[in-house]
Order: sequence, then structure tokens, then C-alpha cells
Amino acid sequence: MKKYKHALALNPYFGDSTATMGIFPPTGLEYIVASMKDLVDKVTLLDLRYHKAFQDPRALGDFIRSEIDLLCISVRWETRFEQICDFISQLPDEVTTVEVDFAPTASGTQVTVTHHGFAALPADHPVRHGADVPTFVRRMGMWWGDLASSLRLHVARTRDTLAP
Repeated sequence: MKKYKHALALNPYFGDSTATMGIFPPTGLEYIVASMKDLVDKVTLLDLRYHKAFQDPRALGDFIRSEIDLLCISVRWETRFEQICDFISQLPDEVTTVEVDFAPTASGTQVTVTHHGFAALPADHPVRHGADVPTFVRRMGMWWGDLASSLRLHVARTRDTLAP
């Protein structure tokens, strides 16, 4: 069951950066996009290092308001953290936002997913499908559980194909 029509996976980093940082994809975000592609009607991966028109938060906000109903943002560097948070705070709050945090652990990487913005969704928002709040939250929890399982399976398949 698809819950969202158009998800935007956003790498908000642009401007001053090292040459090395510019050649690497937004780590982790591409895995999220790959795992959600069958659960969302359309997924757009937008890397602001290469899409300069959207480096203006007003232009990006207009795009989000016109097309996006789920916003995933990758904030993964402590460098420029305040600037990135300021940029993100200028984006529309009438879409839900997913915060994904990747933290190293002794056995690999811990992935934490936090979904914000449900309070801003009106009762008649299409993503609610007419459900009351408890039912809606339960369904969203199940949806995220499915997405996390899909990501786990994607990583396992990738790891198996890369193993010697």
C-alpha cells in the first residue's frame, strides 16, 4: 500500500566544500531512496551540490509545496551543521519530514529514523486516508517498519553480491 505520491530525498549541502566531498554521493540517502522506490509513487533524489536553482530556499520551497508530500533530508556532517539547520528551517512545514541518522557502532552502523510533521497535516490530508489519529499513527509505524525491512534486505543483497 503506497502512502505518499512524491517523496523528495534531499542532500542539503552546497557551497564551500572540499573537492573530495564533492565527488561522493550523499552517503546513506541513496540507500533510503532505493528501499522506498516501491513504497512511494515517485521518489526524487535532489543533491543541492549539483542543482543550483534549488539552493535558494524559496525556490526549493515552491517545488516542495507544489509536488512533495514526504521530505527526507540527509544531515550527516558536523561541518556547517548550523547553516544546514538554518536552511532546512526555511523549508515548508506542511509536509512531513524524515530525519535519518547514521552513527558508527562497534558492529557496524546504527540507523535511526524519526518522522516529524504529523501535527501539521490536516485531518483531510490525502495521506491520512480518512483515518483517525491512532489508526493513522499505527499505519505509519507499520509503513516505516516495512521500509526499514526493505532497506535491511537491500543491504543484505548488496553485501552478498559483493562478497568474495
